[in-house]
Amino acid sequence: MKSEIKRAFRNKFFLFYLGIGILFIFLGYVLLITIDEVKHVTYSDISLSVYTVFSQFGPMIYTALNITMITSDYKDKNIAFYKEMGNDSVKYFLKKVCIIFIISLITSLLVSAVVCFFYNEPTMFLFYFLKLEALLLSFGVLNLIIAFIFKDFTKSFFINLFLWIGGIVIAGIDDKLSFLAYFDASMKNYNTFVQIIDKKILNPYALVLNDYLFVIIILVLAIVISFIFKKRWRKNGIL
Repeated sequence: MKSEIKRAFRNKFFLFYLGIGILFIFLGYVLLITIDEVKHVTYSDISLSVYTVFSQFGPMIYTALNITMITSDYKDKNIAFYKEMGNDSVKYFLKKVCIIFIISLITSLLVSAVVCFFYNEPTMFLFYFLKLEALLLSFGVLNLIIAFIFKDFTKSFFINLFLWIGGIVIAGIDDKLSFLAYFDASMKNYNTFVQIIDKKILNPYALVLNDYLFVIIILVLAIVISFIFKKRWRKNGIL
């Protein structure tokens, strides 16, 4: 695991991830004062705007970064090396998830601290951090398992993009399928989030619990898939 962390630092993965997070804060603020024409930006305004930027732009920008963690290994034929080090497909996949978890944790902490403390809402910090982290983790796990299966960067990127847009469309047709676009700003989850930010709901952690149950479910499914496709994992790393 130490080698994975060192590698992530060496190839600037951590730097890019954090940089995108800072850019999203700036973009959230700019959208408020330009498109929404907000004259006095409040905590409610900036927190919702930044989160919306993460949920709307994250599936495009972070996806490109996340999938390189696996597609670069396939391209460089590194899977044989991982096997020699005692890794199977599941252990390999979980190592990549751990890297996403560590850097998304740092990114979520930084973004939440800027948004909550700069706008003097320290009591909302923990909730906002947990909410944002759940969002980033869900992206990361889904991005990684698609790249795990499909190998090629371009194919993996557009399959992720298609699933994201397709999920929003299908969820918009039938509320029972809202889990296909769970964190999108058009879904019930986001409406509840807005009410919590506006302090119309005083217990925010029921929503956070549901978010992490969702993340755990997709993580378990992804682990099962990584086991089922273990032969493909080996093949992707050779051919």
